[in-house]
Amino acid sequence: MPNSINFLVRFTRIFIPTTTLFLFLLPNLHAQYTFQDLDGIEIKAVEEYPTIKANEFTTGFTSLPFDPYYYGFGLNLGYTRYFNKDWGWQVVDAMMIFGTEKPLTNGLVENYQVAPATIEKIKFLASTNLKYVLSYGKSIFFDRYIRLTRTEAVFGVGALNTSEKTYLTINLGVQLDFVMSENFSWKFEFINYYPLGKEDVALLDYAALTLKSAWRFK
Repeated sequence: MPNSINFLVRFTRIFIPTTTLFLFLLPNLHAQYTFQDLDGIEIKAVEEYPTIKANEFTTGFTSLPFDPYYYGFGLNLGYTRYFNKDWGWQVVDAMMIFGTEKPLTNGLVENYQVAPATIEKIKFLASTNLKYVLSYGKSIFFDRYIRLTRTEAVFGVGALNTSEKTYLTINLGVQLDFVMSENFSWKFEFINYYPLGKEDVALLDYAALTLKSAWRFK
């Protein structure tokens, strides 16, 4: 495998989990809920949720780093409809996946003469999911820019197409939504797609990490 691909894979495996942990903690770094003036009287701030448009198109980049044979990379397109501030429906979320062999695959080819084409490979993944907003928060970037954040649970069903057959999947994950304006967001998503009826599958073999840009409209 070329050195550039090795570097990209190692960077992805280290950078994405670290970034995920940081993004989970970020909304609470400078949280203060009550303040006191000189007379000792508590002052509380009252916040209202900003209006966010209900329809959303997303584009993004997906990584599937946990497959034992391939590093999966792909492009993502989706459409979501939010019904209220708590519930939404990810009507469709589709990924076209491309793979790069892992050392295990290369070892099987070199040592056991296994043809790479005989190893099952992900090609396409499509799903539909419900989304429930677990929490709202606010983040302060560079001690100046205040941004709304949302944490959403994602669960649903999908279809996983491989080089051998298509499987029905059960999907479960979480999404972090950084709202830049009423029309635009950055999203970071972790979803595990578990294929039903497929043998010898580890729990996270088909888990995906996705960075998305979201464009909203009425």
